Amino acid sequence: MIQGGDFTRGDGRGGESIYGERFADENFKLKHEGPGELRSLYSLQVSFDAFFLLRGFPSHWWDSKLELQISKAGRLSMANAGPNTNGSQFFITTVTTGWLDGHHVVFGKVIAGMDVVFKIEAQGRQSGVPKAKVVIVDSGVMPI
Repeated sequence: MIQGGDFTRGDGRGGESIYGERFADENFKLKHEGPGELRSLYSLQVSFDAFFLLRGFPSHWWDSKLELQISKAGRLSMANAGPNTNGSQFFITTVTTGWLDGHHVVFGKVIAGMDVVFKIEAQGRQSGVPKAKVVIVDSGVMPI
């Protein structure tokens, strides 16, 4: 998991919303599903299927059920300190985090660039202070 958005303190304890200091949870319709969701029994099959799919083999090599699960990687959610305490902090999941459902509002997903998310995650340390500074210099909304 990677987390950011504390632009007031820079230590994970600050941040505020454009709506004021905090705002209420909007809904919990979307779930925290991510790359770790595939069962271990499927992992080898996914690797082989992806290998054949990328090399132009017919689509019957690919299990559409597994493809659907893989496409749910990288949920973008609000970080908070409890109910209705959303500010500016957010996180992107890199493993299955179903225990967060009902506690953190999912409001987006990574549709391209999970490799970048994993590179950012690799900069993390147990203390929470990254090995190198990671800065978002641009963002936006992509039509789906």
